Amino acid sequence: MLRFVPCTVGGSWHPKFRLLAHRSGLYVLRRKGASRASYVGESHSGTLAATCQRHFQHWKGVHVSVAYPGARDRFEVALVPTPPHTAATAAASLAERLRPVDQPAARRAAADLWERYNGRLRRAKRKRGAVPF
Repeated sequence: MLRFVPCTVGGSWHPKFRLLAHRSGLYVLRRKGASRASYVGESHSGTLAATCQRHFQHWKGVHVSVAYPGARDRFEVALVPTPPHTAATAAASLAERLRPVDQPAARRAAADLWERYNGRLRRAKRKRGAVPF
């Protein structure tokens, strides 16, 4: 069960962001009052809060991810700490289940993630000499 909190309290980021600032995990964004998630993301590098907050910044030029510039007071977030090695697969699995409205390629992203993981695994085995291809 995800527990959502407002992104901001009194104009500042919710205190939960400070608590999880240097952790890895996943986050779910949704508009206040909405029942369906808007976006599911992850951080596997110990920057959970910053990675989530980046969605509310103004970006110049082409930006690959979903952005909601200046809208942090209209969103709520569920922050879920996970071990770094499980963050990406947990986020892909959750996106598959929740089907976020602003993330229509969740299925494709999950498949791409799986392919990337398998590719890294194959390269690591080749490096150690375990797989002769």
